[in-house]
Amino acid sequence: MKKLKLLGVGVTVLFVVLCVFITPNVFADNVEKQITAWFNSIAIKVNGKQVQSDNFIYEGTTYVPLRAISELLGKEVIWDNDTRTVEINDMSEKDDFQGNSAGNFSNLGKLVGDENWIYLSYKKHVASNSDEDGLYKMKPDGSQILKIAPQVPQYLNLDGQHLYYAANGIYKTDVNGTGLQKLTDAGNTLILAGDWLYFNDDDNNIWRMGKDGSDKRKMVEGKLVAVAGNRLYYTKDSSLFATDLASEKEAKLYSFTAERYSIPIVQRGKIYYTDYKSIYRLNSDGTNQETLYTTDKDNLFSINVYDGEVLVTEGNSGNHGDKSFVKIPLDGGAPQKSIVGGLQIFTAPTNNYVTDFSAGYHSWYFLDQDKRSEIKIASE
Repeated sequence: MKKLKLLGVGVTVLFVVLCVFITPNVFADNVEKQITAWFNSIAIKVNGKQVQSDNFIYEGTTYVPLRAISELLGKEVIWDNDTRTVEINDMSEKDDFQGNSAGNFSNLGKLVGDENWIYLSYKKHVASNSDEDGLYKMKPDGSQILKIAPQVPQYLNLDGQHLYYAANGIYKTDVNGTGLQKLTDAGNTLILAGDWLYFNDDDNNIWRMGKDGSDKRKMVEGKLVAVAGNRLYYTKDSSLFATDLASEKEAKLYSFTAERYSIPIVQRGKIYYTDYKSIYRLNSDGTNQETLYTTDKDNLFSINVYDGEVLVTEGNSGNHGDKSFVKIPLDGGAPQKSIVGGLQIFTAPTNNYVTDFSAGYHSWYFLDQDKRSEIKIASE
C-alpha cells in the first residue's frame, strides 16, 4: 500500500464504505488538519459495478469519494463552493424532463411521443409556407398520419392528453387537436416541469407560468436549457448557469471555450454538449469535464442522450453530404455505427427518428438498424 498525506479532510467530502454512513466527526467543523492515510488495494463494487476511484484507510476505516459512490447509487451530487455545502439528490431513472426528453429538447423539441402515438413538427420547405405545414400525429411506424394543428411547433411537450409547444407564442391543445389555445403571445422555447411552463421571450428572458397561462412571472435572463431537480439551467455570455428554484440563487457552472457549441443536455445528474467535433460530459455542477467521443468525420450534426446511450449523427460535406448514426453506451462499451443517419436525432420509447432535407425540402425518417424509412407526411 502507498502512503498518502491529505490536507484538509475537514473540507474534503468522503463516504464511509464499510459503515455505509458519513462519519460525523469528519464534518464537525471546518478546521483543517493534516492526517496520514494509506491507499487501499481492495476492489469496491456497488450493485455489481466497480467504483472507479482510489480508496484509502484512515484509523481502520475505508473511505472513497462521495461522488463515486453516490452516482453509482443513482444520486446527483452538487458542490456549492460559496457555502461549502454538498447536496445529494435523487435522479430519475431515464430523464429529468416531464414533457419531453432532454436530448429531444436540445434538438429544438420537434418530436415527442409515447408507446402509442408520436407527435411531430413538419415544415415542407425551409424557404416557403405550405398548407401542409403544421403539427402532426402518427403511429410509431409512421402510419395513420393526421394533421392536428396549423402551427409549426418547436419544443413540444406531452402532458397526458395535452400538448404544449412554442410557435411564436405558447400553445396548448389536446392530443387530437381540439381545444387549441394560445396561452401567451411571446414564447420561442418551452419546458414543462411539474405544474409549470418555462419559456423564453424574444428578449431572452425566462418566464414561468401555470399550465393555463396564469401566474406568469419573469425568472432570470438567459437562454433556457433545462429544469432538472430543483434547478433552472440556462446559457448567457457563452456560459452555463443554474438558479436554485427555491432560493433563486444563481451559480455560474461552466464557460464554453469553443466558438460553436450545442444546447447542453442535462440528464440524470450530468451535462452533455458538443462543439460539433467532440462530445463532452460534466457533472451537474460543471466540474470534471471528460471527452466521450470525437468524430473522424467533418462534423457532428446532432447529439441526443437517452436510456444509457449517447446518440450522434455525423457526416462529411456539410448538410447535404452522407450522414451516419452512432450509439455510444454510457457504461463504457464500444461505439456502434450505422451507415444511415440524418441532421437531427430524436428518441421515443419505440424508435429513433431523424430529420433531413434536400433542395430545401424537409423529410422525416425512422431508423431501424442500418435502414431508414421515410415518413410520408406531405404529398409529392
